[in-house]
Amino acid sequence: MRAYADAMRRGEWLLNGEAIIISRSGALNDGQHRLNAVIRSGTTVPMMLAFGLDRDSRHTVDQGAARTPGNILSMYGEKNANSLATAISFVWLYEGNRVAGSYPSPEEMMDVLDANPAIREALNSTDKLSRQFQLSKGYIAGAAHICARSKQTMLDSFVHSLTTGIGIDSDRDPVFVLRKRFMGHLAQTRRGTRMSALEQAAVFIKAFNAFRSGRSSGVLRWPHFEGELFPRLD
Repeated sequence: MRAYADAMRRGEWLLNGEAIIISRSGALNDGQHRLNAVIRSGTTVPMMLAFGLDRDSRHTVDQGAARTPGNILSMYGEKNANSLATAISFVWLYEGNRVAGSYPSPEEMMDVLDANPAIREALNSTDKLSRQFQLSKGYIAGAAHICARSKQTMLDSFVHSLTTGIGIDSDRDPVFVLRKRFMGHLAQTRRGTRMSALEQAAVFIKAFNAFRSGRSSGVLRWPHFEGELFPRLD
């Protein structure tokens, strides 16, 4: 609903032929989110109305293929929409301590993006890293965005060294250890196996925690199957 309301305020709402459907009894069959968005936006927009339908027909509306999160972001002009949607979903999971496999509603997704506009920049700044090691662009960008909250300049240095190998001074440097881990992931990908996207984000955050505090690092892994909780930013 928030995304609809924002589009209405910006004058971007388009009449697409989908009607507000009102049953013979006067009950609303379809269109609640659009009507609430009008109230929330304080604007007026053109809409089509359909009256007199059977109340039970409400169960048959919106039965086509559901729009993906990426489809929805594309509708609002976002670039790299699929990866951006994944990054937003990761931040939503992380901030809410939610279980992997849960997904935000379209309204929740837009709320997260509204509150975290820098996710877009994180996607740009980690693009080369993700492509180089064939990582999940969305999960790495989401993890980078979380880490940037502590100190953006330190994250920039971390990502630069991780991508280029420049500035690494020992094999206990957390950047070296993570880079080696990602190289292993790249080799595994070519053999048909790979580190999960969630583990990629987990070891990224673990390495950044060590990098930020000046600690050395051993093997980076996230054995969630052993009950280890997802790492948090120190």
